[in-house]
Amino acid sequence: MNIIPAHVPANSRTRAKYNGLFEPLLMVSSDKGKTWIGPIQVVPHAHRENWGGEEFDAAELPNGDLLCVFRRIAPSGQRREVRWQGMLKKSGNTWIPGEVGPAPFPHSGHPDVLATREGPILHIATTGIHYTTDAGKSWHKLNVPGTAYYPRAVQAADGRIFIFGHVGGDDAYGKTNQSIVMSSFRLVKKDDSLGK
Repeated sequence: MNIIPAHVPANSRTRAKYNGLFEPLLMVSSDKGKTWIGPIQVVPHAHRENWGGEEFDAAELPNGDLLCVFRRIAPSGQRREVRWQGMLKKSGNTWIPGEVGPAPFPHSGHPDVLATREGPILHIATTGIHYTTDAGKSWHKLNVPGTAYYPRAVQAADGRIFIFGHVGGDDAYGKTNQSIVMSSFRLVKKDDSLGK
């Protein structure tokens, strides 16, 4: 579970002012939500001020480390959102934030990452689906279309990957078609790369 707190009283700031105070954190449960560990810091201290993003996702690597993809405000001071990535190193029953930096994806709403049974980790977005087999050092685009807004992916026991998202973005209810849609595909190794 990821959370983004701001260390000020509720309703004491505007949303724009809160954005400068958000800092991403992680809460972890190993007993199906009965108890929780955290909050755990997920970005190094030097990056916490003016982070400005309220959304991120993480995928677990075989060694227990977590590859994170973040939505945040560009540190250049421009009011645009960007994708960053970072690694949380497993240390006992907690994680230690490693360096974070720009990811090679354009901004696209809430990040969604999925550790697949085949090994690659997917970054799933309206702008396309990418995979990494080296913990985010390099990313490669799959030959499948981008997703609907705010995608959420799961992998079934038979290997199929299902992606759910919605049509209509942040439009007010009733303004446009706001249906929930689903797409699916499988990963197949093909000449040292992945395809659908």
